[in-house]
Amino acid sequence: MLKQALIVDDSRSACRFLAKLLAEHGVGSESVNSAEDALDHLRTKKPDVIFLDHNMPGMDGLETVKIIKSNPETATIPVLMYTTQEGEVYLGQARALGAVDVLLKESVHERLEESLAKLGMGNGPDREALERRRHASAETPDWESLLTRMQSELSRQMYLILAEEQIAQKSQMRWLASNIKGHLDSTSDEMVRRLEAKQDLQWEEQRARGSGNLRLVATLLVLLVLVVCGGVWWQLQSLADLERHYTAGAQAGQRQIEELRGQLAALTSNPTVATATEPVIAPARMPIPAPAPSTTQDSAVLQGEGGVTVGRLLGMAPANGGYEGLSASGYLFRVGARGEIGFELRRRYFASPNCIGDPLVDVQPGLVFRDANRQLWFTDLEGQTIELPPLSMMDEDGACLPVEEEVTTLRALLANEAALTRLSAEYEPVKLARP
Repeated sequence: MLKQALIVDDSRSACRFLAKLLAEHGVGSESVNSAEDALDHLRTKKPDVIFLDHNMPGMDGLETVKIIKSNPETATIPVLMYTTQEGEVYLGQARALGAVDVLLKESVHERLEESLAKLGMGNGPDREALERRRHASAETPDWESLLTRMQSELSRQMYLILAEEQIAQKSQMRWLASNIKGHLDSTSDEMVRRLEAKQDLQWEEQRARGSGNLRLVATLLVLLVLVVCGGVWWQLQSLADLERHYTAGAQAGQRQIEELRGQLAALTSNPTVATATEPVIAPARMPIPAPAPSTTQDSAVLQGEGGVTVGRLLGMAPANGGYEGLSASGYLFRVGARGEIGFELRRRYFASPNCIGDPLVDVQPGLVFRDANRQLWFTDLEGQTIELPPLSMMDEDGACLPVEEEVTTLRALLANEAALTRLSAEYEPVKLARP
């Protein structure tokens, strides 16, 4: 069977020349003019050998060899580099990527038969054709071979010219860089000398003014020390005054708390009154002490955001470490550890199932509460009690629970009215302060 070769070269004359030589050795051939066309050709046809040029537009020969050998379907096809590249370095690169050998275009006449014999291809040269070729070459020159050699020589000469130009450009750049560096060095030395002279002049001027400046700095330091000492003394005096006022206010508030607790004990001792819950739970109205004048020096006040006075201090809250106070309109409230207003609202009763309707509580009048959503509620100072059996209850977490209790004395729980209670969540955080 006739062996087939694939010639890959961007020079059509080189393709025709090699195809003619292969035909003389009994090898058929097809030609393509780029590496991309060669890869497309190999998808449908499998030649017995590939002659591959190196310098081509797009991918070069070495890149193409790498792709051919990485494909299992084409990896077994022998590849000969048919090129003008030469040298041991290029031969090593080609063989490392999978090429069988490098066949130089200048010596293709002498080495083609040897290369085909290594691959087990060719039927030997057609002696009569070779003899005719010799006679023809003696009479007429082989223009295709001559043109190939001329192209190779022209490429080599152009490479030498480009190399010489690059060497000349590098030499010129080194000379230019050397001149620029020398100019910059001389310029920088001159600038350094001028700066040193200017600094020496400034130093002499500063020394001349130094004695006067030193006295001025010493005087300013003495004044600064005196101002700092005076500020520290004033702060200590203010803290001492605040401590005295707070102590006096706490003692007065504690006395009022004791009076409130006594009144609560008297109310809860009545067997007809329901059991109390936190903070003060009693169906009957509990008397609220009249607010002490805010101008009294011995009392402390509770102030909100922006310095607004929200009430006067009654005492410390034992449950959460906060305070208990009385608003200007006579409503009792608690201030938590973080400055929040209101007693904790533990449970709300409803006269209908599923916690529908107006909420009711079993506490005394005149208290301000706070629910889990930071909303304020209160029981009116003049609110009336209601006697009824509650059917549902909402706990402190907002869960609705059914209840089965007897008739209970309850009081309406109202949403906070700041104009009435003189309290609002906008005042938070609330803190203790001097009046």
